[in-house]
Amino acid sequence: MVKISKIFFMLISILILNQTIFISSVQAENIIVDTFIQVLDPTNMTPNNVYIRFFLVVSLLIISLVVYMGFNTKCPSCKKWFSEKLDSKQEIGRHKSYKTVNEKTIHKNKKGEVTGSSEKKKDVEITLVEYRKFLKCKKCQYEWTTIVESEI
Repeated sequence: MVKISKIFFMLISILILNQTIFISSVQAENIIVDTFIQVLDPTNMTPNNVYIRFFLVVSLLIISLVVYMGFNTKCPSCKKWFSEKLDSKQEIGRHKSYKTVNEKTIHKNKKGEVTGSSEKKKDVEITLVEYRKFLKCKKCQYEWTTIVESEI
């Protein structure tokens, strides 16, 4: 666990403070790449590398989620992330549609024992509702609308 914290703090110091420790960005990049190659080497499966791999995967998932959520809630005017606020929602209309679902059937004998199963695709009628969402930016107060469709 000590090795993990040393590598983690080394990476942080290289990424954030590379002017303070007086190395060039190329040297910092080489150190980071070498460290990741060492950690991700499949022949080098020490417990510390397993923890680092887990930390990297979890970190990438969290970063991806934050970027996805931030990008999808940004204001079209000021482009600030996480600034979308729902003012109101108005139903525009409803219409029928079809959705393909997989239907699984389990076959049993007279004793109630499972003898097999089968799957078939089936079209199911659904109702789609269209809404107009009135949105407002928390930062610049810009107002805009979007139309969304949801299944009920």
